[in-house]
Parts: sequence; C-alpha cells; structure tokens
Amino acid sequence: MKSVLQQHKRHRRQRVVRKVVLCAGALLGVLTTGTAILFLLPQLSFHSVAISGAVSVPADEITRIADRMLQEKLFYLFPRRHMFLFRPAELESSIIAAFPIFSHVEVRRSWRAGISIAVSERSHWGIYCMVPKTEEKNIFYDNCYYIAEDGTVFAEAPSLTGNALLRVIDMRTEERQEAVVGREAVDRDRIERIQRTDAWLREHFDSTLREAVLGRPYESDMELTAAEGWYVRLDDRICVSCVLDDLAVVLAEQVPDRTRLEYADIRFDGKVFYKLRE
Repeated sequence: MKSVLQQHKRHRRQRVVRKVVLCAGALLGVLTTGTAILFLLPQLSFHSVAISGAVSVPADEITRIADRMLQEKLFYLFPRRHMFLFRPAELESSIIAAFPIFSHVEVRRSWRAGISIAVSERSHWGIYCMVPKTEEKNIFYDNCYYIAEDGTVFAEAPSLTGNALLRVIDMRTEERQEAVVGREAVDRDRIERIQRTDAWLREHFDSTLREAVLGRPYESDMELTAAEGWYVRLDDRICVSCVLDDLAVVLAEQVPDRTRLEYADIRFDGKVFYKLRE
C-alpha cells in the first residue's frame, strides 16, 4: 500500500512540474515573440539624421558614420536604429574618433525629429612643429600640425614661416612624443603659460605672440617671441604671472624703446635680466 501511495505522489509531482515547465515555456515563447516583434517594428526605429555645426567636415561624411552604426544588428537580427538599442554615447565617440577637429559632439534622439547630431569644431589656435635642436636654423620645419587651445593635434599643417597663427616649435628630447592627430602634443601647463604671456603682451604693449619654442636651450625652458621681434625666456619652475609683472615694470623704466630689446630672461624668481641689440 505504501509503494502505491508513493508512486501516486511521484506521478502527481511530475504532472505539476510538467505543467509548470509547459507554462514557463509558453510564457517564454510569448515574451520572445513579443520582444522580437517589438524590436522589429519600423515605427520604433530612427530613419532620419540631421547634422548641425559642421563647417570643415561635410555633413554627408558625418551622416555616413551614423548610418553605418544604425545598420548594425544585435545578434544578427535586431537593428541598432531601434530606439531601445540605439546608443548616443557610442555614436558620439565614433564621430570624434573619425574627426579630431570636433571638440564636442552631442547626439539627441526624439520620436518625431529622429536623430540630431550637433558638433563643435576646434579653433585653429596655433601650428605645432617638431624640430630637432640640430636643425633649429632651418627656415622650413617638418612635421607640422594644427593644434587647438587645449594642445590637441587635429590636422596636418603646411611647413611654412610667417603664418598668421602662433607657431609652436618643439625642440624637447625627453618629454616630447610623436604628434598624433587626436592626441595632446603640448600639455595644459605649457599652454597656459603661453596664453598668459600672450594676454600680458596684449594688455601692456598692444602686441601678440608670434612664436613659442619649447626646450631651448634647456629641456624645461621656453622662449616666447613677440610680434615685435624680442623674446621672453622662462621655464617650468616659476610663477608666470609674478615674473611677468616684474618684467613689465623693468621694461617700462629701463627699456622704453623695445625695438632695441633682444630678449628678457625671467627664469629666476624675483630677478629680471635682459639684453639689448647691438
């Protein structure tokens, strides 16, 4: 009698388990089918792409990158253009990687307008050239690139002199790395020193910087040449604002005619040295 009851209970448990499995399978099938239909509905996909802010890069080239991403399929079935699968941050990164001239890319999506891509281009702050110390007397420089205000390289530039943009000549041998489009060629600290000196020239002498030479004569030195032809020599260890204020006082009192000035050396805190042209 006991074995019969045990068999009955075992069969009843098996039926219950079978029903649960069948119900779960049916539910899973419904959910899978519903999900597939949901992700394949064209009404929930983005089909239009609008570009704004691009000047140097044709809008068609940006759209091509967006279309390439939208045509991708997840698990070889679900299109990335679906609103639930679309990844704005991924598209932003792809566009910046393809066009380093863009400093910022913002991708937005909406039911009615589709996908809108707004880009901001980097400004041509200067021309960066890498020159070995042994070739510093050359008139033409090789390996020149356009750089933005943050020191980022974003395009190749002509190897010319007399350009309207500030020219940054890099003669360093220790810290310098090969310039790569999309990467930083000059660190933020040096960029800030150059910008502070340029602002100082504009404020005190109504002049601007023409050239910045890094690593001459020593690795930490920097020579900043004004449009008037004289240059300021400084290094990485000093407070730029402090020494520039001292230099302004010295030049105003002792060198009223700056056409005679060859250079001013402010690498030493609290001291200003200068040399006049012969």
